[in-house]
Amino acid sequence: HYAGQYSCAQSDVVAGLSDVYMGFFFITSARQVVSDMTTPLFPNSGLVIVGKKPWTWEEFAAQGKTACVPSGTALATFVIDNLKPTGVAVELYSGTSEMLAKVESGVCDAFVEDLALAEQWVSLNCDKLLAVGEPLSHGISELAFGVNTDKTHITEALNYWINYLRDCNDADASSKCNQGWPDGSAYNWQSLYEKYRGSGCPTPDYREG
Repeated sequence: HYAGQYSCAQSDVVAGLSDVYMGFFFITSARQVVSDMTTPLFPNSGLVIVGKKPWTWEEFAAQGKTACVPSGTALATFVIDNLKPTGVAVELYSGTSEMLAKVESGVCDAFVEDLALAEQWVSLNCDKLLAVGEPLSHGISELAFGVNTDKTHITEALNYWINYLRDCNDADASSKCNQGWPDGSAYNWQSLYEKYRGSGCPTPDYREG
């Protein structure tokens, strides 16, 4: 089902051309059939709208706004099946440059992404003056790595470190998870995300006029 829909990702892993797709992929039942999915990295973080203002899903749908979503993905399928009927118009794109062009030209009012990726993207593109809206309270939101089904030892190794970093106490200075970090701090998965996602964007002024 996913063959040809991803470049060097799901289809290559299923075909045995790659061992792992090292990206944030939503865990779905269809993907679990064709490849191993690791323990979720950021569970229940939710889908958000990224646009010129911090939209809520309710107001975005009520105003019939258009959301850019990446074509051929589980995210697109979910938005089309579950959010389009609520009033959200959908525009597909096939790459970041196309998505930005559509948002900046007004073809799309915003784009849809998982909260973790959305916050990272906005922090790395402060000049775009985009804001992250409120997360959707339901739907696909668990992200993981995908592994070729013949490489179960890789899945086990990734799961070990994912679980270790999820459970490690970053508030404990004596914790093993601080070993090797040059700043002498302890980190778990969440605090690492907060450390490296960046927070250098000035707070936009969304007041009209």
